[in-house]
Parts: sequence; C-alpha cells; structure tokens
Amino acid sequence: MALHQQSNRTKRMHVADGASLGTAVRRLMSGSDSDEPIRKRLLRAGTATSFDVLGQRLRELVVLLRTAEIPLDYGLLAEQLDRWQKPGGPSLVRQAWGRSFHAYRPPADPGQQQDDAPELPESDALANQTKDQT
Repeated sequence: MALHQQSNRTKRMHVADGASLGTAVRRLMSGSDSDEPIRKRLLRAGTATSFDVLGQRLRELVVLLRTAEIPLDYGLLAEQLDRWQKPGGPSLVRQAWGRSFHAYRPPADPGQQQDDAPELPESDALANQTKDQT
C-alpha cells in the first residue's frame, strides 16, 4: 500500500469496499491494442509459481495503478493473499480476479474518467507533507 500511496498527497489509493485487483487492472486499459501487455501482467500474477513471485508481480501492477491514480481495496487484496496460501486458494483467487476483470464496465461517457479515489482531507494531506519533510 505504501508504494501505491507514495508521492500522492491528494487522493487515497486504498478504498475500503473499492476496486478489486481485477477491476483496478481493467480500469488501466484504454480499449486499444496496447492493452494486451496490461492484461498479460494480471495473467502473470495469477500464474505465479510461488508466493514470492506473486509479490513481485503484484508490485509491478501496483506501480501501474499508482501512475494512473487508480485506487485498490487493500483489505480485500490482503484477504485474497491469505487465501492464496491455503490449499486450493490460488485457483479461487485467480477466479475472483478474472471475474472482476471481466465484469468491469467503463463509464457511459467515454470522455468521463471514473474516479472513485476519495480526496484526502486537507489535514491528512498536510500531515503527509510534514512527514515527507522530516
């Protein structure tokens, strides 16, 4: 989460009851042929052969989400990572990511970007600036 929030003082990148990983990754895609590498990154995360490899691949996705300022429900991701480590867990988590990826529908107005990242209260934004300066 810290990597995702890093350097962003205006929007929260964790949204409780917000976007799952599949939905967030789908929001990165513009609908063009250049989307295939993004989709492949999600597939690579889902087919990770170890928990360490999964962590590396999720980090790559989080960097892309940070750049695009797309928030993620980190509570849900933590639950999914816990489930991943149990028997049969990887398959269940992959299914959840795939379903949320394919269920996402962009906003009706193509010129309107869906923005569900809440603004940080001014006091939080100032606190983050103060922390960064110390």
